[in-house]
Amino acid sequence: MTNFAIQNNEKYISQWTLHRVRVGDIIRYPDGTESKIVSGAGYAAVCDGKLAAIIGSAAENGDTIIDSLQDAWQFAEYADGDAIPGLLQPGYVPPESWRTPA
Repeated sequence: MTNFAIQNNEKYISQWTLHRVRVGDIIRYPDGTESKIVSGAGYAAVCDGKLAAIIGSAAENGDTIIDSLQDAWQFAEYADGDAIPGLLQPGYVPPESWRTPA
């Protein structure tokens, strides 16, 4: 397994000018290969109807996001608290009320 860091993304949240990467986005490697992000923040963060990708998110090829240009959000799951539904679970779909119609 090869680890990678997403270094460039053309999508921005204009209000804050933060980089955002979501489940379903494509990672492009320096050698030209690509892989899709398949897991994210789960119920904790949905951007435009898709889960936000975070450090620890997986790609289809088995790689894991290990770094981020964004540090404004933090997600914590505590041993004595409730689990975040869908956190880093490939295939998790947010509740219908959180999704934006296509």
